[in-house]
Amino acid sequence: MIKLKLHTGILLFLLTLLTACGSDEPYSKGSDYRELPNFEKSNTPQVVLFFSASCPHCYKFDSVFEKWVEKKPEGVVVERIPVNFGHDSWTLLQKAYATLRTLNIQDEMSLKMFEAVQDKNYWLGDAKAVASWLAIHGYDVSTTEKAYSSEQAKELLKAYYAAEMRYNVRGIPRAIVNGKYEIKIKSLEGEDDTKRLQNLENIIDYLLAKDE
Repeated sequence: MIKLKLHTGILLFLLTLLTACGSDEPYSKGSDYRELPNFEKSNTPQVVLFFSASCPHCYKFDSVFEKWVEKKPEGVVVERIPVNFGHDSWTLLQKAYATLRTLNIQDEMSLKMFEAVQDKNYWLGDAKAVASWLAIHGYDVSTTEKAYSSEQAKELLKAYYAAEMRYNVRGIPRAIVNGKYEIKIKSLEGEDDTKRLQNLENIIDYLLAKDE
């Protein structure tokens, strides 16, 4: 009986070790990502990025994020949500981005919008300014002006505000996977963009596949 207890104890210890090894995950909740309380996991795989075209940190992140978007897994929805934090100038940039979204050119023009605002100091504060900027990239002026003033663009602005409030966004860039898992962007370090991109791809893939 004593031997049986000893063997059982050893077995339980080994099983504990195996369980610990099996639960060793590549990313850690708390340091690499956090699970948002009171949010349900989305039915559709998605990545949502809160940003502003005026934010230098967002610009730096988007230069890496855009490369992931170009080769993202099929079926994964990507949505960038501009925020304003109560700044009038950022609200105007929200309208400019809503125009891109209405025209369905947000992916190809997102990084160019950062460049226009932060590198070239373009003012994108009304329909004419946005249309003139997009004309440089080959888009029709009249079509852009209509999109800027469209009901769809207005509805997008309402949706952006609602999302900012719902997720209580206080800092950007902020990336949320499947509506529930927030990437700790500061953890995505690397000596160059290639390494940072690899880190970003890996953690997004991990969170997209994560079960609750």
